[in-house]
Amino acid sequence: MDLKRRSCLRNRDRISELPDALLLQILSFVPTKDAVATSVLSKRWRYLCKMMPRLRFWYERTDDLERFSDNVCRFLLSHQAPVLQSLHLEVNFERGSTMDIGVLLGVAFGLHVRELELQVYSWKPYRFPTSLYKCRTLETLKLGSRVLLDVPFPVCLKALRTLSLFDVSYKDDGSVVNLLSGCSVLENLEVMMFSHPRLGTFTIHVPSLQNLTLISDSEDFTVFVINAPHLKYLNLKGLIDEDSCLIENTPEVVEAHITDWWNLLMLMLDCSPNLQVLKLISEWFRILDRLTYKRWSQPKYVAECLVNRLETLVWENYEGGIEDDREVAQYMLSNASRLETATFSRTDILHTEKRLEGLKELESVVKASNSCQLVFT
Repeated sequence: MDLKRRSCLRNRDRISELPDALLLQILSFVPTKDAVATSVLSKRWRYLCKMMPRLRFWYERTDDLERFSDNVCRFLLSHQAPVLQSLHLEVNFERGSTMDIGVLLGVAFGLHVRELELQVYSWKPYRFPTSLYKCRTLETLKLGSRVLLDVPFPVCLKALRTLSLFDVSYKDDGSVVNLLSGCSVLENLEVMMFSHPRLGTFTIHVPSLQNLTLISDSEDFTVFVINAPHLKYLNLKGLIDEDSCLIENTPEVVEAHITDWWNLLMLMLDCSPNLQVLKLISEWFRILDRLTYKRWSQPKYVAECLVNRLETLVWENYEGGIEDDREVAQYMLSNASRLETATFSRTDILHTEKRLEGLKELESVVKASNSCQLVFT
């Protein structure tokens, strides 16, 4: 092979020879601003940029706000993909600055966007446009901190299957009801509260719901009401007051993760006769400060799921030296007649000797299930 041919092979643009589908997949892994920069390479790359199925834009306070808004809007208007798979928009406002995000979202909805993630960092909450609550193509909606949900009327999100509300603000209790009532096929709901939601009751009445995660670390008292007849997976964390959660209808739950509250545990067991997997997580702060929690009180009857269904029990950070933990563990082992494995992970933060004694006590408990295997990790 002569030197001229070798040089041509070395300088050959092998990336541009890849099929469009693969190039679009590669571009989806880099920031949209960097992907757009490839448009100067050739006409083909300009075409590819307009066909990208996943877009991510973020505004930093050091950028020019008006230019950022114009650039994003212009890019969306020139987008030619038949379906916009996802749009991630992250905006960081300075005090006093503002931007009409609604225009950008409206353009994205016109492109039949299927997944939208909006993160706003601002000195005041940003009100999510009510005109956008009727998107028929949206399948996933993720709203982040400083987004305000003011929903004065029922919405119509007929395709929405996944909803994530990360520390958002709410106008009132009715806004929650109006939002969820319009999500007729919603399957996955994640709610996290860390600031001041200004809510008395957070009502979750969603017949189609299958996965629910509730995490609350807010100083404001909010009551969660759960009515989800087809719910299968439940994750509760931070609800330390026994009146903070009312589980009304969850007959199909098969797996539950509960962090730290005994009365809530019993309420969930009573409402979940088909529960097969139960995971308990003891928080470090609960071990260190017992005064903020009420004592466990053993129920007068055994929940149906313990008698007929529960097969797997996992307890993370089990502290055998604490009386409540020990009594709950003994109660579960003594009544779960179909239990196959009970796994207790250790914590050495406090009471090492008492913990060892607690583990030995579990071995001596008369178990309702003859096939139950105890595992200590």
